Amino acid sequence: MARPDASLTAPHDWAYISEGGATIVFSYAGHRHPIFTGTVLRLRKAPLSDTEDEDEEAEDATIAFQARVTSRLIGPAHLPRLDACAVSRPWLEELARISHHRRPEARRAKDAINVRRRKAVLATDLVGGHAWAVEIKPKWAFLPNPAHLSPATRPIKAAHCRFCMHTHRRAASDDPAAITRYCPLDLFSGDPARIERALSTLWDAWIHSNGAVNNLKLFVDGATIRPNDQTAVDAISHILFPDSTQPPSLPAFLPKFISTVLPLLTSTPLLARLSTLQRTLDALDIEGLAALYSSPTSLKPLVNPASAAEPGLDEWADFVSTYLARHPEFQSQLGDNKEGEEDDEDPEEKIARIRSHPAEIRYYTLAYLLSGTFKDCSVILRFPQTNEDDKGDPKEDGGDGGDDGPGEPTITAIDLDPKNIARLPKWAELDAQIVRAFAERADLREVARCVDARTTGAGR
Repeated sequence: MARPDASLTAPHDWAYISEGGATIVFSYAGHRHPIFTGTVLRLRKAPLSDTEDEDEEAEDATIAFQARVTSRLIGPAHLPRLDACAVSRPWLEELARISHHRRPEARRAKDAINVRRRKAVLATDLVGGHAWAVEIKPKWAFLPNPAHLSPATRPIKAAHCRFCMHTHRRAASDDPAAITRYCPLDLFSGDPARIERALSTLWDAWIHSNGAVNNLKLFVDGATIRPNDQTAVDAISHILFPDSTQPPSLPAFLPKFISTVLPLLTSTPLLARLSTLQRTLDALDIEGLAALYSSPTSLKPLVNPASAAEPGLDEWADFVSTYLARHPEFQSQLGDNKEGEEDDEDPEEKIARIRSHPAEIRYYTLAYLLSGTFKDCSVILRFPQTNEDDKGDPKEDGGDGGDDGPGEPTITAIDLDPKNIARLPKWAELDAQIVRAFAERADLREVARCVDARTTGAGR
């Protein structure tokens, strides 16, 4: 079957949604189309200084990586549909021109749509159509195994999660999005009261930063909601309070927001699965991983030349097979059982054993990279709505209305791209900086400990 070609649509049919470090996302907003209605287009970006021509493109790694790697760990029910899509340079140039003003200024200063690409990724539109959606970037779900931490970092990292330590470091800047009381361990706890607290702190940070916070985004019919945009606030007010003649003030939205979102978060197995993946793939922490490559007194180089080759798709697929064979319990239904149990092997003996087998070093290296994928992903909670005013309008219907009704709420993991092995030394350096800054600036007697509810390790 021929690959769909977005260039056959008008660039104005695609609305800017959001972007990350590598991709920019547009939602189809044109008249009903048999292929593009209900989809988003993910386009690769390039630095503004990048003027080199590209070689013939392979299929986007995102599609193949999901088909052969992440779908075996997450399951298709919690993943978007991904397809290859053709694009052309003139079409991309026009799309870049008309969307330029919608992009954040900081992004515009660094990069732009890579107009030299001829292929893009077509994915399920999780925020458009007759729906409102919540995007949460949960971040790290666990406290590390203290067995592989140094004596200097163990008391800190075993009691304070990576996100909370990083928040303290970033709060020293003037970035309003850095000020938050959110702790990911609350969201991943499985405890409704703690999940409610996580939602409340995410909401507070969203309000305080005027929607600039990276960990929570709200969408209505594909449009991003910001607290100071009254038109957008009215749109979500109409959904949350459909029978109200006088919409409440924005602070009063929180109880309704929580009561709507909380049931989906407490009933889904996705958060528990992400937690399990993160902690079992990152079994050594970056400190233990560094010990595989260097002496205990030096973390550099973290990756030696013999092990620095970037993994290909076949190696990733083989890795997942090995991982699943080593963790047969992962295949069973996740319940209330504790995760991340420590093994009985002496930590120093374990590191020495792994260092004596190159294949084992490679396994733990790829495991850490894949843990980074799940630490950096987002989840989108989609709540379809019945809109009587627009029912039957082919231009407005994003695929969730129509004769089948609004449908059930869904939760989907996105942004599950593979990480590069070349980033490991930077990650090790950043980890050391975060812990050092936290130890220097935070009064550990006053800072609350982070509680990891999914492990039985002492003191967590």
